[in-house]
Amino acid sequence: TANGHLLHARNFDFPAPEIWNQNPAVVFCTPDNGPRYGFVTTHGGDVPCVTAFNESGIVVTPHTRFHRHIASNGTGIVDLCHQIVRQATTLEQARQIVTRSRTLSTWGIAISHGPDAAAIIAETNGASSAIIEPSPEQPWLVNTNHYLDPDLARGQLFPTPAFSEHSLSRHQRLDEIIRSNYESGGMTVEQMQLALGDHRQPGTGQHSVTGSVVSGPLTVQSVVVDPTAQVVHIATGRVPTGTRTYTSIPWDWSKQPGQSQVSVTPPAESIPTKWDNAVTAVAAAARLDLIEPDPDRAAEFALAAWSECPEDPSLSFLAGAIHLRKREAYRALELFDHAAATCERPWRRGQARLWADATALAWTRGDRSSRLVNR
Repeated sequence: TANGHLLHARNFDFPAPEIWNQNPAVVFCTPDNGPRYGFVTTHGGDVPCVTAFNESGIVVTPHTRFHRHIASNGTGIVDLCHQIVRQATTLEQARQIVTRSRTLSTWGIAISHGPDAAAIIAETNGASSAIIEPSPEQPWLVNTNHYLDPDLARGQLFPTPAFSEHSLSRHQRLDEIIRSNYESGGMTVEQMQLALGDHRQPGTGQHSVTGSVVSGPLTVQSVVVDPTAQVVHIATGRVPTGTRTYTSIPWDWSKQPGQSQVSVTPPAESIPTKWDNAVTAVAAAARLDLIEPDPDRAAEFALAAWSECPEDPSLSFLAGAIHLRKREAYRALELFDHAAATCERPWRRGQARLWADATALAWTRGDRSSRLVNR
């Protein structure tokens, strides 16, 4: 970083948009023994797991993986992360806690220690674990949702091909951002915050409202932790939180027991851009699709997003899928063609081309996409 402080940042994507992020909370705990610790959560969610830290400068943030090897008994992720922040005062102690614990499930846990300016990613499955460390040539770590250890990677699973593309792309894009800032003097807190709200495709820098980008419509918590300064910076506001205003909360265990509210200064009023409207509309569509669920109303918001930024290939593809669902195959074909012609990311471009070809084939056969809709 620019000032030599280790910084630990994370986005938390969770299928509870506009619920989790409505009442962000920082909980400070003083146990009878061991270091004092804290965690970032939502009001009423006593989960020392998503983003946790302790007074020794340990910071813990787990990220989902999928693997063939799971276990029916062992340590759950909440208990494991809780154990690390309650017991570990060094990175080596944190490493030992992970390696001696049989975990139930499949995770990549980013663990850092501010005083030593050091970090690891502890990867787990139900049978084994591995430790990923930064190299001298690349003194940073990026953690998304795929295994980095080659042995563990051989057994990993992906729910869909798009999941793999999404994880790999976010990893590549964050690497690009950090490397660029590293070569020009090092990251700052503000640059870490901007990275969490990034909407550019890796490799090309193309702006995209959705798709293979860091900030997404389910990002309900964005945090930058500076353990040296003993402060946590939390994004407040609507999803995606990474694009919102940050509030700084100092580590303070002196007011226990008790509860206090922190006033958040809203940003200055400004006229939202078409891009802002599109991002907000996609987030609303995701919420309706997940929580209501109401696919027809969700489609209305998705089409509203496309109308704001019709040049965005990610929105053209989304609009094409909606028109296909409505059996409007010719309009869907136009939108898929536009997405394929304008998308600069090879996988996303290929996906649009595939759906355009399949739609054209269905149209020429006269079934007007019914086969695709039913499938």
